[in-house]
Amino acid sequence: SDGNKRVFTVRSRFVETEYMKQEEEAQEFLVRGTFGTGPRGFLNSPKAGIDEDPWAEPLLSRIWGNVGKVDIKNSANTQVISFGGKVLALFEAGLPHRIDPVSLETLGEDDMGGVLKKGTPAKLTSSLSS
Repeated sequence: SDGNKRVFTVRSRFVETEYMKQEEEAQEFLVRGTFGTGPRGFLNSPKAGIDEDPWAEPLLSRIWGNVGKVDIKNSANTQVISFGGKVLALFEAGLPHRIDPVSLETLGEDDMGGVLKKGTPAKLTSSLSS
């Protein structure tokens, strides 16, 4: 037997943000994402047969249906770090989400004791550790 052999287990789980839960319940996008995913426009897709191509919503419908909707969902998908005794899933334009280090359950957004404000992009630095 090789004395240098190491065994490890990898576990993963989606960060269950409030937006993710709402969209899973609705079975559709409700808020714009960072990579172009977003709510439908004002036209509903026609029923297509099993052998037909998927319906492509007209550009004007997608634009008009999303006018004034400037929210971007916090998908907490940028990086996972250990910081200040917490495991945090980060997103560039929103609060970090705290994750249970054992179960990987999403515990919710974490404002770092009131230091971070909702809707304000944040960069975690050593100045928060005081």
